[in-house]
Amino acid sequence: MSYDFLLRTIMAGKQIRDDQIAFDPDCIPPDFDIARLHQKASAVGKNISQEEIANLQEARCPCCLKWTEKTTMSMKVNPLKLSFLGTGVPLFFDFIKQCITILIIMFCTSGDYNLITNIAFGTSCQKDLDDTNTSDNCDLNYITQSSLANKRLDSSLMNLQQMLNLVSIFIIIILLQYIRIQQRTILRDCDFHTTTPSDFGVKLSHIPVENAGQIKDRLTKVLNEFLEKYVPYDPKVLKYMEQKMKRKNVRKEYKIPPRIHSITLCYDISKYEELNGKKESFVKEKQKYLQKMYENYSPEDGLLQKVDGVYVDNELNEIEKNLESAKQQVKLYFDQFLDPNSEQKEFVGIAFVTFQWEADQEAFINLNRTTVWGRYFGEQTKIYLDDQNIVVDEAPEPNDISWQNLHIGNNKKIFNRVLSVILIGIQLCFTSWAIFNISKLQQELLEKENLLLKKLASLASVIIIFINYLLSYSIKKIAAFQGFSTNTGHHISIATSAGIAQFVNSALVTWLVFTLLFDENYYKDGGLIYNQTYVFISNMIIPAITAILDPSYWLKVYQRYQEEQKGKYSVCTQEQLHKLFENNEETLSDRYAGIIKTMLMTSFYASIIPLGILFSIIALTILYWVYKYQFLRRRTFKQSLSFNLSIEMTEVLEYMIPIYCFSNFWFQYTFTKGKDVSSFAIIGVVVGIVNAVLPCYELNQALFIIEDYEQITRPYKKIEKQLDSDYSRNNPATQDQAKEKFIQSMRVNK
Repeated sequence: MSYDFLLRTIMAGKQIRDDQIAFDPDCIPPDFDIARLHQKASAVGKNISQEEIANLQEARCPCCLKWTEKTTMSMKVNPLKLSFLGTGVPLFFDFIKQCITILIIMFCTSGDYNLITNIAFGTSCQKDLDDTNTSDNCDLNYITQSSLANKRLDSSLMNLQQMLNLVSIFIIIILLQYIRIQQRTILRDCDFHTTTPSDFGVKLSHIPVENAGQIKDRLTKVLNEFLEKYVPYDPKVLKYMEQKMKRKNVRKEYKIPPRIHSITLCYDISKYEELNGKKESFVKEKQKYLQKMYENYSPEDGLLQKVDGVYVDNELNEIEKNLESAKQQVKLYFDQFLDPNSEQKEFVGIAFVTFQWEADQEAFINLNRTTVWGRYFGEQTKIYLDDQNIVVDEAPEPNDISWQNLHIGNNKKIFNRVLSVILIGIQLCFTSWAIFNISKLQQELLEKENLLLKKLASLASVIIIFINYLLSYSIKKIAAFQGFSTNTGHHISIATSAGIAQFVNSALVTWLVFTLLFDENYYKDGGLIYNQTYVFISNMIIPAITAILDPSYWLKVYQRYQEEQKGKYSVCTQEQLHKLFENNEETLSDRYAGIIKTMLMTSFYASIIPLGILFSIIALTILYWVYKYQFLRRRTFKQSLSFNLSIEMTEVLEYMIPIYCFSNFWFQYTFTKGKDVSSFAIIGVVVGIVNAVLPCYELNQALFIIEDYEQITRPYKKIEKQLDSDYSRNNPATQDQAKEKFIQSMRVNK
């Protein structure tokens, strides 16, 4: 009997023994049919409707309990319809589109004039230069002719350019505020069209950790008393319950559901990593033994057979005993969290509460809303337990919580993050030093008469891109040490650090090289304009080709093929095979880092290399469609990243304003030897500084009100079976029991 059939039978309400449907992640050899089932469940697609599920009796994956039957989404799909992957996904695609819009505005307001006047009216660069005035020579070619250097000696054209640059700055500032309005609108629309556990949930922290075994009952009592005292039933909820009571086809009396649906307590599961590591060591020992066995025997020889639950092979049986003992230790470790009589010293004082009604959740948060600074100065909520004030926050999605980090205290987090910043700074200094020396070597090679050496020098821009890839990889490793309680916070750290670091390497380091070492060689042969033009071209081509080829995807396809060829000789565990069959996980941070780098680099060089704006527009447009294809066909989403990721990236994007203002001023100051700097450039610098210090997001919230839609009123118990996750199923300490309970609830006649 296939596993797919078993799960379909469960959905039909048949009586199947629980041991028949148990999922064993350490099973060797694995079942490839179950792995293919998981592959379908982890793929990106819209779950089929509840009616189709009822008619077709479709199954869920046994390990993640996600629906296996999904509708494939078209490449033309509106990104808003991808909100079931988390609000971070539609906001990500909107972020790319808005970045492209910013670049188009930048080009249309000042870049096009810059490019046209450079080519058509500029006369500062000349062909067939003689040896006179060599310190200021500018050889005319397609690079210098399209750059600001070609009109640097025409003050009227330069001043008009600065005026248009200032116009561009003001329009981009307005556009950035529009982007924030758009983000908040998308967030509202996602919340309306997609129901998630966080719509009903709140996070409670600073809960007393004493007598944790009884904490759930005591907390439930306190919350119910608070709701009864301060939160009357919402009129829409009362109307819903009244309609339910009046329905003629309801045979039994309608029971009013409890207002608190569930409470999920959080624990320090660091010991689990130690126990799981011990278990994994026995798994590896078993795999090594089986590999040796398969070199001389086959499964048909009977060595893998069991008699009364015991392997025929004694040595294999001993390994299996050790493995089962380690698995039992893990089970006992988690069982203590379900025992109300245990001390549960691992309780970290955090709980996720799921309300029955969304209106209750909203009212509860509004009545207990505090700010970080307010808490610092003594602001408190209205919830107390054992005379201790409970802090209330909006709950992240279950898939967004880093459960393994919830036990880390604030002081430890601060220390880890300060140390991480220092380590990232050291690595940035090292990579910047490497690029500094590469750029220096590049200039030395360009001075040689050897044509081959000159061609090698042009590869510097490509080397910078690969150095940035290595730096981003290192930053991701360091960020894992920072201890964020949400995956969104983790990826904000990666995207911000990597994006700014890549901008420093791609733009600022080379600028410093040519400014400090080569006497401001910006437009002479092999100068800054040449170098950065190649960087723009490389940035347009290499990331696009890498994304289109997608080597990590094809590597996984090849590894799957190899494992499938082994068949019953495979020594993968079921869990390892599932990870192999699912697509690579998408996290968005690398994507954001690359976009941020492109935007900041473009803003820095837009005034002297207007072609760079066009190159960046092409690069982001290609990546938009390539990323969309990858998300829909070649990626899996295990984390529901929140809107905060896009909001924070927009805050980083604000840096382009002061960067653009400074570069406009600097390059005119340099080209005119400081003798004729436009007042528009100086005004731009002041505007950039002022904009950088303003709380732009808070101003946007205060000035532009986004009206919420009226939510559909349904109790949580009516929609929980449609959800792919909840707090109990995602919490490592409670997930086994929660999944078992969920499977039982899926029986039709239950």
